Amino acid sequence: MIMEWSPVAGMVSEFIDYALFFVGIGIVYYIIRLVIGTGSKEEEQDRSERVRGWIKDKYQKVKDKEVRGQERLKKEKEVRARARLLQPAKGFIITAEEHAEHLYDAFNEPPPTALNDATRHLRQIEDNLRSAIRQFRTAKSHSKGDKRILIENMQNNAAAMLAHTVADIKKNMPASPTDPNWDTKKQNVRIQIGKMKGGCGILINAIDDFIDKDAATVPPCAP
Repeated sequence: MIMEWSPVAGMVSEFIDYALFFVGIGIVYYIIRLVIGTGSKEEEQDRSERVRGWIKDKYQKVKDKEVRGQERLKKEKEVRARARLLQPAKGFIITAEEHAEHLYDAFNEPPPTALNDATRHLRQIEDNLRSAIRQFRTAKSHSKGDKRILIENMQNNAAAMLAHTVADIKKNMPASPTDPNWDTKKQNVRIQIGKMKGGCGILINAIDDFIDKDAATVPPCAP
């Protein structure tokens, strides 16, 4: 989980790090002078150069740590920005996938209950896929370049799943609890539900890749 970063806390932490660093340098320097004492001019110069080299090395390490911290904060900020773009769409895709699972299980019930529950879950699948498509469209309008292309690919993928839901699931639903082809239609619906769930999983993984890595590959949704 990414923690929110406070600029004030960051500045205070950075100030403390620098203060501790220079206090430590001063302590070490005076300890060296106390232990070693004074010597010839050449010895003093050599000792001073070695101390300056040591201080320079320590200072560089502090600077490197600061740079790494800034890079980490920048990356976390970018991840949060991408998450704000696509987390809403991801939520709708996850919900559609959950209703697909419920629709599949609904056919374990007697026909009247099964058809009623399956129809309700099918409607929820359609509604959530449409909502996801709208969210992708909104995210795309706030993106440029490669990000826009990636999000458009996700939007097209969700639209393909919606078309698949209507063409291959909805049209294969039994017409009534007494439909003479109940078993055949139930089996066909379950096969198509499996394909639809696979498409949801691919799209969810693509969204996660986009958020975490700023990259995603979304293959066409197979009918």
